[in-house]
Amino acid sequence: MSTLQEPTTSKQVIEIQLKRGELEVVKTPYIKEEVLVKKRAVTETKEFTRQIIFEQVYTTNM
Repeated sequence: MSTLQEPTTSKQVIEIQLKRGELEVVKTPYIKEEVLVKKRAVTETKEFTRQIIFEQVYTTNM
């Protein structure tokens, strides 16, 4: 048993206060882990032995 009502028309002013929230974000850096990097000298020698199939010599007039 619901009764529908028509909207009321009135000159009464209703004030509703609205609040505005402001968000402040602050980022703070911190050390999570540390990595140690070092260099070391490495000397490597390789020897190649292959048979030469073709050889070409260029000369210039001196």
